[in-house]
Amino acid sequence: MNARQTILLITTAITLIGANVWAFQEYTEARRSAWVAKRDLGRCVQFAERIKQLRKQPELARAQAIERPELVRQIETVARAVQLPARSLNRIHPEPPLRISNSAFQRVSVRLALQDVTIKQLTRFLYQITDSYPSLKVGSCRIAAPRNDRDQNMWNADVVLTYLVYSPHDKLSAPEVNRP
Repeated sequence: MNARQTILLITTAITLIGANVWAFQEYTEARRSAWVAKRDLGRCVQFAERIKQLRKQPELARAQAIERPELVRQIETVARAVQLPARSLNRIHPEPPLRISNSAFQRVSVRLALQDVTIKQLTRFLYQITDSYPSLKVGSCRIAAPRNDRDQNMWNADVVLTYLVYSPHDKLSAPEVNRP
């Protein structure tokens, strides 16, 4: 074997060794990338399952305040569903949102005045409104006897429904209120 063939053989051997090293590096990188992709896919599946679970849960805070016409419609729909007389729902008054301490949430209160309702009607109404719209909570309920003594089973009620709105800090948006 002459020198030229030896050099050609050594060059070919070095080229093959280099190609094998390069192929092994590519294989290792592809394998690592596949492992990372598999891990990321697992995380995505977990996140998708978590989102599905959260969608089944009641809404804790709304993305924005309920517009007055929509809020009135929701309350009147529930009142009809529980057969509350139309004259009984005397007033629906949404109040401006108040920031809860130093958080990203605001509390919106809605005052309702109900007249001449039975305790059963009031209870069914409050249950149905919070069941139909889980973000609404009963903040308070004051019951008083009506001024006339026609029927001792009828009552007047002042109800405050509340809900939370997620609203990141905007110093001009709402006054602050301390959370009880």
